[in-house]
Amino acid sequence: MFVKTSDRVTFHIVDELLNQQPPIPHAIALLDAMAASPDFKSSIPSDNVAAFLNRIEAADPNSSEIGEDDSNQSWGHWQFTAGGLTITTVIQDWACVGDVDMACKLLAAAIRTCKVARHICLERNITSCNFLSDAYLNNMVERLCESWTAAGGVCRFLFFIYKFHSFLNVMHTTENK
Repeated sequence: MFVKTSDRVTFHIVDELLNQQPPIPHAIALLDAMAASPDFKSSIPSDNVAAFLNRIEAADPNSSEIGEDDSNQSWGHWQFTAGGLTITTVIQDWACVGDVDMACKLLAAAIRTCKVARHICLERNITSCNFLSDAYLNNMVERLCESWTAAGGVCRFLFFIYKFHSFLNVMHTTENK
C-alpha cells in the first residue's frame, strides 16, 4: 500500500512499518483509517508541526553541529527534542497536524531517521540492537493515533485495537506489581 504525501514523492510507509521490529502498535490500523478518510478534518498544519518536520528532514548526520550524544544509536534525539519542539509539544491535537498528508510526512521522516541511524552505525562499525529513533517513531505513531481518535477519526478496527492495547497495558501493569 502506498500513501501519497505530495505531488512528487510517494512513500512506502506501510511496508516500512510492517518490517519494524519490534512492531509498533496501531501503526497499520492508523494508516488504514487515514487511507479510508484522506480528507478527514483537513486544515493547514501548525507552524510548529511544519518547523518540526523541517528539522527532522533537514538533519545531516555529517554536520559538525551534531554532537556524539545525538549520533550513532542516538541519532534522532536532536531532531525530536531540540528547541522545545518535541512530539508531544508539537502534536497537541489533530488540528495541529492539519491533515493526513502531514501525518504521513511526519511518519516518513521518522522512518527515514530510523534508517539513517542504522546506516550511521553500519558505516562506523557500531553493533547495536537498540536505536533511540525507534522509540521516537513509536511515540510518533502513538501520538498521531491519539490525536486522530480524539478528533473523531475512528474506524471500528482502530478503536478496538487502541482499547485492546490499553487493556493489555493495564493487565501487564497489574501482573507486574
